[in-house]
Amino acid sequence: MVGDWLVQGALLALGALVVLIVGRFLVAWADDDTDAREALDITGRWTAGVAGAAFAAGALGLVQFGDIVAMGAEFIGGHPYAVSNGITALLGWLALDGVLNVSGEQFAGLALAVVGIVLLLYEVEDDAA
Repeated sequence: MVGDWLVQGALLALGALVVLIVGRFLVAWADDDTDAREALDITGRWTAGVAGAAFAAGALGLVQFGDIVAMGAEFIGGHPYAVSNGITALLGWLALDGVLNVSGEQFAGLALAVVGIVLLLYEVEDDAA
């Protein structure tokens, strides 16, 4: 079901892109002083500019995502007990509320795994500093 929505969204975005490029070509060609070859050159430059801007926006998004991940790791490294206790309490609340269907042994294993992962991140962040 989700795959269908993703395919339809991708096809809609591709169709919109084609309509924009063809529309830009027709606008450039409609100018009295422009022939088809020159309109194609104008459209190519315009498309390259839009593609470059999209690439730059994507790269900036990746840089921001990396910054958010680094801040999260820094927070975990600075507050390991608060993070591990908070995540363990959240797991307990979800288990008691019936959202997670876990036994007592599974909950204890998950809690110990959370503590281990948080302390491992604490050691990695501490060594990096």
